[in-house]
Amino acid sequence: RRQIEMRTVGCGWTHFETKWGFFSDERSHKIEDLKRMLLDDILPYEIGLRRLKKLPTEAAPPQLRVRSIKTLGTADADVLRLEQQSIFNVSNLLEKAKAARERREAAGISDSVEVRQDREAPPFDTRLVGKWLEVCWPYKEDGRTVKIWAAGRVKRVADGLTDKRSPRARKILPAGMLLWAWDADPEYDEPAGERWIAFLPEKWNKPVSYGWRLDPRELGATGPPRTPLIEEEEEEEAPRARR
Repeated sequence: RRQIEMRTVGCGWTHFETKWGFFSDERSHKIEDLKRMLLDDILPYEIGLRRLKKLPTEAAPPQLRVRSIKTLGTADADVLRLEQQSIFNVSNLLEKAKAARERREAAGISDSVEVRQDREAPPFDTRLVGKWLEVCWPYKEDGRTVKIWAAGRVKRVADGLTDKRSPRARKILPAGMLLWAWDADPEYDEPAGERWIAFLPEKWNKPVSYGWRLDPRELGATGPPRTPLIEEEEEEEAPRARR
């Protein structure tokens, strides 16, 4: 059944559509009958389209089915235009979906950068050097603690032997700490700077204080990320972050 529905619903091949239900399965739609239809009719049709390079590359949008009734006379131009507009197509649905996603991101309900990250955090080794990372910085705005994803580049990964927070420091930093540097931001009157941060794997891709993830530039995307919708909590004040 799933093999059939994947093609009748997903590809829009409604001419192979069949009814499902308890009585149908018991009477006419036996397993062998469905298997025969899949092997003898649907798969050869799919192979033919593949040879012609005409297989659909996008899921077919669902169409509203209306009862066909007899029409007296001929439909005028306005009726035909309205009927054409009522048919879903991929381009219209994609535009509406993009607009809805932008509204959700602007409201802080969803975050397209978050969903494109890997499930597991990358290892803390030299492969991170030169990578753009985002850090969820807490800072004060109008007396409120808010957080925003700020972008910066990894300059160095501590080796646990020689790296220190400053030339005057005596303590050696533990291996795996990252020297994260951000650019100047004139909009927020923020100078360029850098800071050693001990990123935690459990804060990977989470909208919490000092959560971290890959910048959209590392994901092949462009444009600034959106501010996540998260609960306020009191944290130490950090440098102002860039949008």
